Amino acid sequence: MNPFKRLFYILLSDNSDSKHINSAADTFAYCLMPNHFHFFIRLKELPLQGLQTLEGVEESTIEGSFSKAFSNLCNGYTQAYNKRFGRKGSLFVPRFKRKEVDSLEYSCTLIRYIHLNPVIHGFVKNPEDWIYSSYSSHISLKPTLLYRDEVISWFDDVSNFKALHKEKIPEKFILEMEF
Repeated sequence: MNPFKRLFYILLSDNSDSKHINSAADTFAYCLMPNHFHFFIRLKELPLQGLQTLEGVEESTIEGSFSKAFSNLCNGYTQAYNKRFGRKGSLFVPRFKRKEVDSLEYSCTLIRYIHLNPVIHGFVKNPEDWIYSSYSSHISLKPTLLYRDEVISWFDDVSNFKALHKEKIPEKFILEMEF
């Protein structure tokens, strides 16, 4: 299997690895690119087993656990890829980054940015042509692990979702995201 498709399968298909991701986070959108990827997720409130109270447990503990699990998954994939193709070093742009999403407007622009990333980078002309993103899942009625209904409600309906994906992303937003 093509290594890029393998990463897609590991991260996003309905298998044991993706269930671990989906048990820790709600996934709103994603896009896998040749040397980086984008996810829009919301961390779930996870019960901390064996603790009577949360006293002394920092909020960052849950986020840190998810970040570590995601990092381990990507590092494992990179090691397997490098071994298979006799190469060394990182596969992805250097580090894991995250941004807080605090408004509906920002959420909608972020979804569009994620889906339009292959268009922005010149890989395809339309977001529906890039099979490694959640765009097609959002406009489909097929079962999905995405929080599709919530995302579509932010855009009012599928038709508006599609129409807004035809609009250009503000340059300021693109620059901010590619920090």
